[in-house]
Amino acid sequence: MRIGAAAGPGEGDRRSRRTRPGRADSDAGRTGLLDVLTLELGFVRVRWFGIALALYLIQAARTGPEPRPSVASSVASVVVVGVFGIMNLAIRAGARRATEPRAAARVGMAAFGADIWVLLSLVWLSSYDPEAPAWAVLYILPLEGAIRYQMVGALGTVILMVMSEVLREFYLAARFAGHAVVGAELAFRFGIGAIIALIAGIIAQALKQEAARATDRARLAEEAARRLEASRRELALQHSAVLAGVAAMDLDESLQSMAESIGRDLGFDICVIQTLQGDELHVRGAHGLEESLRNRPVGLGRGITGIVAASRESLAVRDVSLFPGYIEVDPRIRAEIAVPLVVEDQVIGVLDVESADPGIVGPGTLDVLERLGDHIALVVQMGQLLEDRRRTAERLRELDEMKSDFVAITSHELRSPLTAIRGFARTLVDNRARLEPQVVDEFLEGIDRRSGQLSRLLDNLLLVSGIEDSGGPVSSQVVDPAAFLDAVIDQVPEE
Repeated sequence: MRIGAAAGPGEGDRRSRRTRPGRADSDAGRTGLLDVLTLELGFVRVRWFGIALALYLIQAARTGPEPRPSVASSVASVVVVGVFGIMNLAIRAGARRATEPRAAARVGMAAFGADIWVLLSLVWLSSYDPEAPAWAVLYILPLEGAIRYQMVGALGTVILMVMSEVLREFYLAARFAGHAVVGAELAFRFGIGAIIALIAGIIAQALKQEAARATDRARLAEEAARRLEASRRELALQHSAVLAGVAAMDLDESLQSMAESIGRDLGFDICVIQTLQGDELHVRGAHGLEESLRNRPVGLGRGITGIVAASRESLAVRDVSLFPGYIEVDPRIRAEIAVPLVVEDQVIGVLDVESADPGIVGPGTLDVLERLGDHIALVVQMGQLLEDRRRTAERLRELDEMKSDFVAITSHELRSPLTAIRGFARTLVDNRARLEPQVVDEFLEGIDRRSGQLSRLLDNLLLVSGIEDSGGPVSSQVVDPAAFLDAVIDQVPEE
């Protein structure tokens, strides 16, 4: 099992899956900010309408039937509305400048406080008429509270309205002799307010939940689309890399094509494929690596690739300058990722990528490289099997040629003494009566010598066959050069 890391600065840790804020979280934050700003700017437009309506009602009260507000009350109402207008401008500017949800939320909280202050102030300033229904405008607060803060905001404003109206009723009873605090009337106002708050809170809460579900569905759909696109790109890269390797004629050419394809398509400064030969890693394919560095082997346990080959665990380093034992190949390099090439539970090499950008280190890149490493390992295994097959075929061809040569040489060597023996024997048979005894003896010695030569050839053939079958040791002995040369001359057939 491979383990890797999205290492911190200067560290080479094994892989640990970490949940990190990604693009989806960033998109959700931007969406939330946009929603808050849209709501706040909508409230700004509603306030302008409310300000215009308030100014009209203040003027109408001054010229309407009795009881009319005092000059001080009218001036105070105009001042409150004017200040509210200035505050609305400030709220609008703050909303436009907000760049994050928290800032927008603070603007919204200030705006809600300003709305509460203005409405309560106008209701209290309308207390010159104990029968005026100005308290009805307070029902706006539960609606705004529900829109902003759901049920909590709606019920909170109802409680605030209850406290204000109870105090105002006692104030009216103290100011106007004929006015009495009627519990049923207060209960009616508060009950209607509570009903409005509950309904608005339930609707707002349901809408928020539905919006959250819609946002989650959209995020999941976007994430699925992003994963699908990433999978397609990775599949295309793997397809390209594998085709580049398979299309080559030999293993070195295959690995060189794959290294160039991976380095080019993924944007790495250096991409190296090393295979394990004994206790050393040798470069078999490289992209972006100087030619002088390709013949420099790396021992097991040395450098990042040597450690990966020895431990069989993927390794990602964000800052190679702080990694103990790092072997520098390019001073521009800042980050490096290496994954082992494993076939049948055996490490056969390492895929190593390096970049000047530390951003290459991450679980996503590591996953892609590990999957590519699996494909490269299969290509290496297949290439090695093909090389072994070619070497075996070449060896068989050489053995076949040696066999043919051996048969030809052996046939010639056997034919020479047999021809001589046959010649001596035929001469003796045909000319026995005419030959002198001395000549007959020479012919018989020739037959004996040639038959001995033939016997030695057969013994040598049996010895060679036994050595090939059993792999036994070959003994050596000292010979007399003169005797050896005489024996060779004797074996030369006479013309």
